[in-house]
Amino acid sequence: MPLKISECESANKWLNQFEKEDERLLAAKMLDNLKYVSLREFEISIIGAVQTLQSRLKRKLAVYPIIPPYPKEVSDYDLFSGGVSGESLPDTVFSRVGKRRQYGSEDRVGHILSKLNEGCKVDNKIVIEITPTLTQLKTQNIIDIVLIDDMCGSGKRILSFWKKCIPKSIKSQLSYKKLNLWIILYGATSDGLNYLRDSLRGFPHDTNIRVCFQSLESSNLNLHEIQLCHKYSSKIYGAGSGLGFSNSYFPVVFEHGCPNNLPPIFWESSKKWTGIFPGRLIPPELREFFENNGLSVAINTLSDTRNTRLALSILEKIEENAISQEFAIILLMLGMVSAGIPRDALHARTYQRRDQCEIILSRMTDAGLLQIDEYRITDIGRHLLEKFRNSRRKPQKPLEICHQTPYIPTQCEGKLQKPRKTAEQLAVAMER
Repeated sequence: MPLKISECESANKWLNQFEKEDERLLAAKMLDNLKYVSLREFEISIIGAVQTLQSRLKRKLAVYPIIPPYPKEVSDYDLFSGGVSGESLPDTVFSRVGKRRQYGSEDRVGHILSKLNEGCKVDNKIVIEITPTLTQLKTQNIIDIVLIDDMCGSGKRILSFWKKCIPKSIKSQLSYKKLNLWIILYGATSDGLNYLRDSLRGFPHDTNIRVCFQSLESSNLNLHEIQLCHKYSSKIYGAGSGLGFSNSYFPVVFEHGCPNNLPPIFWESSKKWTGIFPGRLIPPELREFFENNGLSVAINTLSDTRNTRLALSILEKIEENAISQEFAIILLMLGMVSAGIPRDALHARTYQRRDQCEIILSRMTDAGLLQIDEYRITDIGRHLLEKFRNSRRKPQKPLEICHQTPYIPTQCEGKLQKPRKTAEQLAVAMER
């Protein structure tokens, strides 16, 4: 298996659609720098975030997946009533009967949450209720409502759910602080969170939004990358959002599907273009890249911080199976701390979940590699980094093959030796 996704056959076919060599190199770099989230990591992150919140509050939670709202004239299942939604269901309503069911990432979230109801109990009592109705909220005295989504790119889907799906009675109780609202996301962009901050005034964003992985802002794309996305997006659409939906670039791909917040050059499929994730589907041959937890991307990021020797050494040790993945991440984080990467940006630079990052920092502190209070590397940590910087294999010079006849002396201890026969002469003698 290639360490980089850009080196696989599917990627080569995708890259060959770009017209110039420098464009292909740039596209390959962008592809390698995406974070690939496996089904396992996504599930562990969401379940872990909900359990952590419940353990802190020590109260029963009501949990709801954020789903896209349907138009008022369309009837569909209502999360809070437990029945069919729609203003007037009889003859005038356009119901979904006979129509195709459309599935989205919210269905993956809903499936994960369904495991929480029976799987998370305290003293054999259910402490996490999945999509309880308004009546159940009242009878069970639940005051904490948790909304969950896989990501917040532009923030518009969350706001739409808030406006069209949350009942007025809940909004009223929230305004009087009789209920508490929490939002848990696997990933979010700074632009998306700022949009929610401007739109949901009075909501305690800093404390009540929990993000497992917050991506770097789209401004971290350089000008050439942005121009590349817009150039080929215009070839696909004629016009459009070159950096994804609402230009809310989100450098994460889930194994359950590619978000439309990623530039369309990665997922759009038409007569003119075939994305590497066609129709936002993850081809089977690419799924193996979703288990590396962004390690190769983090190595590239480390190299960009003027730690090229350390990055190459870590890469070399991984290829030799000489170090574990966890130890490789420790070395990466040590290198980034030494390069001055702030603590609150470390999880994004290493492509780790925020809670994972804090756990690793704690282990580094326990091992004497890091002074966590002052956020600086100890002498032991510096010695370890220097050791690995200098541990790369030195290229060996190829052996020079001498084609000249070796010198054989004719005298030994003053005595004249008989001249030795050459190989050709010996062969002739044997024939005779």
